[in-house]
Amino acid sequence: MYLNKFNKKFYIKEFFFDKEFTEDGKVEFIVNVKIDFMNNDLNTYHRFLNEAKLSALAIAIHFAIIRNVSDKLENNSLKLLILDDLFISLDMSNRLSLITLLKEYFSDFQIFFFTHDKALFEIFKDKMSWRAYEIYVDESDEGYEIPFLKKSNTLLEQAKLQKYKKNYDCSANLLRQYTEKLLCKFLPTDRLVNRNCKQLDLNGLLQNGVRFENEKDDTNQNIIAVLEELKTYRSIVLNPASHYHDINVYRRELEDIILSLNKLEYEL
Repeated sequence: MYLNKFNKKFYIKEFFFDKEFTEDGKVEFIVNVKIDFMNNDLNTYHRFLNEAKLSALAIAIHFAIIRNVSDKLENNSLKLLILDDLFISLDMSNRLSLITLLKEYFSDFQIFFFTHDKALFEIFKDKMSWRAYEIYVDESDEGYEIPFLKKSNTLLEQAKLQKYKKNYDCSANLLRQYTEKLLCKFLPTDRLVNRNCKQLDLNGLLQNGVRFENEKDDTNQNIIAVLEELKTYRSIVLNPASHYHDINVYRRELEDIILSLNKLEYEL
């Protein structure tokens, strides 16, 4: 059932168990798996399946064992699931499949997920209601390395914090990044680049956002209105804040941009 979340082309037919003697006369227990791949038996699946499929198979079996054992525990037992860079050999579609598996079958567990992959970290942070932290290497007063742990806020949360600290240029720059992130989630892939397949800047993304929404049969005028607002803020606040400039950035402007971004996120 878990394997089906990753790949529907193969499944486990059965497990079979054996034992053999080692060279020093000890008994070694062996577990083998019979795999059906598109209606073909794979007795030597480890020579046929690629690394991603083998990883999915291993993860599915591992999780099934954990679920089976945990279901036999008392209801008040502590259930922990600790995952340390589990997805090194999995592609993005399989990584997203694991999110579905965790949500559906392990919601009663406390899950600790560790990764050094920043992109994957941001994806999981968006899709899972987890507390997110970033760990860095710091240096003690004595000169040896120590860990530095900080809460990983969203771009919008960081922008609000910098606004509160009166770092208005920094806040505006973070708001620009958050605007780009929302538009990259909103627009299809082919609308994120120009004719030369180069990534669009904020101006291009906003213009494509308006065109894309206008082309729909059920055009949402609220989205278009907010995008037009952001086009104005881009020229007077968001662009200057990302470059050296001698203009002022005001608190009220930042608050208006945050309000617009909240409306855009709601509509999307």
